[in-house]
Amino acid sequence: MERQTIDFGIDLGTTNSAVAVLRGVSNGIIKSNRDADITPSVVGIDKRGAMRVGEDARGLAISDSGNAFSEFKRQMGANFQYVFERSGITKRPRSSRLKYSRSFAETFNSERVSQSMRL
Repeated sequence: MERQTIDFGIDLGTTNSAVAVLRGVSNGIIKSNRDADITPSVVGIDKRGAMRVGEDARGLAISDSGNAFSEFKRQMGANFQYVFERSGITKRPRSSRLKYSRSFAETFNSERVSQSMRL
């Protein structure tokens, strides 16, 4: 019996993250929108108030550290929120990071990811 689903896995690492795919018995890493196997686990808000994730946010972590966060994996499972200095927005960066990773899977598969499972 052939599988009817395609499974994706997101490795939300402390420093970098990756998205993998299992299609039938074949597996592989899904490239980011910058054609990279891994993406920095960084989330930030730029001067215009736009949310930036991954490589786009890494520069903010260096130049504008009060508006970018990394290593937020350490707080997963805790009721901890980060406050971005410029905007005062309170956010859980992992949700932005996971949505960003999910977009790679949706682009790769040309369809919306409709189910997820938390392990």
